[in-house]
Amino acid sequence: MLSGGLSRVGSAPLGVLALSTLCLFSSFGPSIEARSVDPQEELRKLIGERAPIEASLQELENSVLALEARQIELSQELIDFERDLEAKLRDAMLPLLSWPEGGRFLQTASWLEYQQTELLIQHTRKALLRKPLELIEERKTRIAELSDLRSSMSNQIRELQIRKSLIDFEEEELLLMKRRAETELPQATGRSKSLQ
Repeated sequence: MLSGGLSRVGSAPLGVLALSTLCLFSSFGPSIEARSVDPQEELRKLIGERAPIEASLQELENSVLALEARQIELSQELIDFERDLEAKLRDAMLPLLSWPEGGRFLQTASWLEYQQTELLIQHTRKALLRKPLELIEERKTRIAELSDLRSSMSNQIRELQIRKSLIDFEEEELLLMKRRAETELPQATGRSKSLQ
């Protein structure tokens, strides 16, 4: 039963869907005509509401562009860092990492010097491997954070665009009311004169 209902909705004409969406939005509050307010005053209020929304939209869009640029920059930095690290590992770090356990110096050194040197070599090896990986992970985390922030801002932009669309729709409704009132007033005046 449910699947049949869904298929009917899926095949409904766009006009019907648009009309139902419009009815849904208009059901959130009383219509402008039902409130019987001054259209001119309502228009001024709507213009006042739209200005900060447009400013926020512009600010968020600029922030998203800046975040995208920063994300690209960080991604490029990460690529360069990994390439540089690979070159350093090949040219300088690999010989140190493959340092023999007992070198010529260690064969003639005292037991204490031997232990100290072994500890130093082990610590250096660990640091050489750990630090670059930490830096890579840190950059990846920053890129992911920027991506999340950009996604959040994009959601805010969509919400503001919906609000702006609703304001535009209400403004259109007010303008129609105003035009209708302007055309009805001369007709009403003409009828009253003819009755006299």
